[in-house]
Amino acid sequence: MEPGTASGMPMDVLGFLEEGAFPVVPEDASIANHIYLLLTTAKDEYPPDPEYGCELWDHQFSTVQASAVWMDRMAQHMKEMIERYEGRLTDVHVKAEVDQAEFKQKQGNHVAGRLKRRLRITLHARLARTNETFHFMDTMMVAPFSHD
Repeated sequence: MEPGTASGMPMDVLGFLEEGAFPVVPEDASIANHIYLLLTTAKDEYPPDPEYGCELWDHQFSTVQASAVWMDRMAQHMKEMIERYEGRLTDVHVKAEVDQAEFKQKQGNHVAGRLKRRLRITLHARLARTNETFHFMDTMMVAPFSHD
């Protein structure tokens, strides 16, 4: 495998059986996939390493979820987690913001509005191999609740 490339996610098992190797993707795409996996995995969900994963899922229904203290704590946790498990990055900076997204859902003749908390994660770092800048941004819906 060439420097700056990695296997993609999800792993293409059929492609592996046909080609004898997993398809490769650019390093930045591989890192983004790994960060997404870290963020969407809960602690204790990966038996070989119970610490692998994001504590976000331990607190998703917390009533203080939108506070600045909570967001700073989540950003710090995500930074530490990425520094621990993603060695291809250096100089990691993470920002977490919470807002609300509204969804309309039709139930018969009635249209109900649903609000969900949306967590926006923004990460800026450097690729350890080349010192190039790396940016990652994703949003996740957390702690759903509804209103009519």
